Amino acid sequence: MSSLISHPSLTPWPRYYETSAPREYRFQSIHPIIAASECVSIVRRMGPMPKLTSLELVYQVDEADERLLQYVVHQYPALQDFLLHWYRADDTPVDCVHIARTITSLTLLRTMRLHLNFPEESIVYCTISVTRKAWYDTLTECIGWEIVEIVQACPLLEHVGLLYHGDPVSL
Repeated sequence: MSSLISHPSLTPWPRYYETSAPREYRFQSIHPIIAASECVSIVRRMGPMPKLTSLELVYQVDEADERLLQYVVHQYPALQDFLLHWYRADDTPVDCVHIARTITSLTLLRTMRLHLNFPEESIVYCTISVTRKAWYDTLTECIGWEIVEIVQACPLLEHVGLLYHGDPVSL
């Protein structure tokens, strides 16, 4: 069965980020997001897929986050397109450097899109433009370049994207 799967996308509907924005910007209903431990259970049941080239994961961090990322890079070595929506649990810090380093084990990767739930992301809904600009500058001038430096290890990589909930939407 797993050999028939071409583009698994473990995502909630409607998209979680549409329901996690401040109330005036989102749908009224709340939709749960699966935890990393639940995601590990799902991908393990899918089994190894050495020919899988595309994957999208959406999950909330828990104690299984590292196990999930390691499973992905070891069981899906042919991934060329990886989209990761990584949501914090409470005050969990975002270690984007570690996430990027782990993903660079995928040597055939061509597209990496990281939608990381930084604590500062709520700033983009702020009406104070100076505050929003400060986060945008940090994301584009520091964090973004730090990730770009790390992913140089992927010889085939053509695109790295970071989600920014403002204007522009993606970096």
